[in-house]
Amino acid sequence: MRLFSTLLALCLSLSLTAQEVIMTGILDGDLGGSPRAVEIYVSGTVNLSGYDLVRYSNGSVTATDSYSLSGSYTDAYVYLINNQHETLFNDAFGSAGDFSNRLLGTNLFGTGNDVFTIENGGTIIDQTGGIIGDGSNIYQDSYLYRNDNTGPDGTWVAANWQIAGNFVLDGEPIGNYAGIVPFGTYMTTP
Repeated sequence: MRLFSTLLALCLSLSLTAQEVIMTGILDGDLGGSPRAVEIYVSGTVNLSGYDLVRYSNGSVTATDSYSLSGSYTDAYVYLINNQHETLFNDAFGSAGDFSNRLLGTNLFGTGNDVFTIENGGTIIDQTGGIIGDGSNIYQDSYLYRNDNTGPDGTWVAANWQIAGNFVLDGEPIGNYAGIVPFGTYMTTP
């Protein structure tokens, strides 16, 4: 009986995976300000309808732009790309495998001091890019990438991010971006 109980508990714990939307990366490219993108990781199966990507630009304390997310994903990366930057994003990372799930929009860009949140019904689920209202450049011509097994965070938690520093991508050809920006590498351990 004890063995049965242990096996049942193990099976239940393995089947009860969290269903979360986690912001895992942000890119501010150096090629004329592009490519720019936000990476999210969908843990479990989540329909993104009802979720919004919200941008607070240049130290603003109020939302500057909002983009409604869509689609249902299971244990997948989703890239939110400024539609003007899709070609350069393809040149950097390709468009297959982990990079095939995309949402395009006109306000999907960060300029090194823009904060982004994922919100559901007005509640902040996760945040990247710094503190809302602080206009400090922390990823200009660079990127931020979430540490494995962290998030989502309802506020900015710098300790949960790889902060490469400003100007990391300055002068880098687009073909080098995939070797520098760790998109598609975030992992969770159940």
